[in-house]
Amino acid sequence: IDLSTIAVTNEKYDSGVYITCKTNKNAVLYTQGETVTFTLALWDKNGKKIAAICAAPTVFGKLGLLRVKKACCYPDMEDGLVGAEVSFLPVTVDGNITTSRGLGTALPFALSLIEQLMDKETADELAKKVVYNV
Repeated sequence: IDLSTIAVTNEKYDSGVYITCKTNKNAVLYTQGETVTFTLALWDKNGKKIAAICAAPTVFGKLGLLRVKKACCYPDMEDGLVGAEVSFLPVTVDGNITTSRGLGTALPFALSLIEQLMDKETADELAKKVVYNV
């Protein structure tokens, strides 16, 4: 879902994934879009799962979504995780929010989301198919 170009209603989607992995400039630019900020805040308020990787978790911090949550992001950008207890794990799940650190953690991030949104068996089956930690 490209949250920067479409209006999303909370009833239509059960979760949202916000991904950027180029620079922090992209993450900062996205916080200026009303659709993005409104949608992420609404999803979080309603307990819907939201996830971000690389620089994108800093957007959650800027929106105040990480207060008293554990979160991780791209190395040396941890100051952007405003209100969070910073984690240095490859993937951090705290309640409805999943964060990950960068390109090298993309596969465990994806598998974590599959496990949360589907089930562990499906995530394990996919991990085996892509020869991840076999």
